[in-house]
Amino acid sequence: LGLLIEEARTNHCTNSEASGAIGATGPTGWIVATNGSLGLTRTITTGTINGMAYMDVRFNGTTTSGGNMVFAPRPNAGATASSGQSWTAIAYLALQAGSIPAGAQMKVIARGRNSSDVATEDAQTNIALTSSLVRYAATATFSNANTARVTHDIRLESVPNATAVDFTLRIAAPQLEQGAFATSYIPTTTAAATRAADSAVVTPISSFYNQSEGTLFAEYSGANVGTTARIVAHVQDSISS
Repeated sequence: LGLLIEEARTNHCTNSEASGAIGATGPTGWIVATNGSLGLTRTITTGTINGMAYMDVRFNGTTTSGGNMVFAPRPNAGATASSGQSWTAIAYLALQAGSIPAGAQMKVIARGRNSSDVATEDAQTNIALTSSLVRYAATATFSNANTARVTHDIRLESVPNATAVDFTLRIAAPQLEQGAFATSYIPTTTAAATRAADSAVVTPISSFYNQSEGTLFAEYSGANVGTTARIVAHVQDSISS
């Protein structure tokens, strides 16, 4: 697959391993909630898949009002940000059971000093959830001078009222990093964590490199070949006499 060499990055989701989640309680530092009282039962379980911790959130019941479902691994207080920066929000998502009652989105949101949204300063990726765990990302470059913080949201927008709901959403390895593209996962449990820039060094190289050995490669075609043997290529280590 080749050698992956990455620049330094920091995962600003302070609890990407979803520790503290149990029963109806979300992971420490997350928002796992509804905007509006939807009247649904919430059940949370955790586990590990492909070496990554995940959280499964099941909602079931009949909605008693309309609203949004919000899953925010780095919520309102956010990470410190400023105008001119690019930020990327990332997570693995899968629909483990049932069907979702609204469209799913991954969002990276710029916020002001009081944690309110900065108008037009966000980006979202619309998601078609499947049973397979897929990594999704959304990137935004901020230009509003009021930008002071950045947050990471996963949302189900506009859940309708009086709707029977029963689905389970799996979320794994959320990451919020400053940069215009996603990099490999950096696990966190209690605070932001930084991966240093990669440096590829191979030593010793004697097992696969031989200074005195070489290869001559040529392509040729015979335009006029007679009966006398002809030399195509000739290599020797002394001056020809």
